[in-house]
Amino acid sequence: MDGRARGPCLEKAYSLLSPRGVALVHDANREFLEAPWDLFPRQAIFRDYRRFSGGLWIGGKLRDPANLLDLGKHRRIWKIYNSLGRGFRL
Repeated sequence: MDGRARGPCLEKAYSLLSPRGVALVHDANREFLEAPWDLFPRQAIFRDYRRFSGGLWIGGKLRDPANLLDLGKHRRIWKIYNSLGRGFRL
């Protein structure tokens, strides 16, 4: 999900997703968007140095994001990405 209506979209997605489905939220660094995340008991988040953009949230009803991808590997890649991104800010 992306855009201003992430919260309502995530609530709707919860009702539409199968138990094995997952939802993704773009620009997850925006803390005011977190409220609907509590609907999903299985979660993973990738935050970066930006305050109002960036970041990725993955949530599932029953499916754990750790069963979809290697979270440790992706966190290491995310860390490298963030260290490089800081050097290229305008």
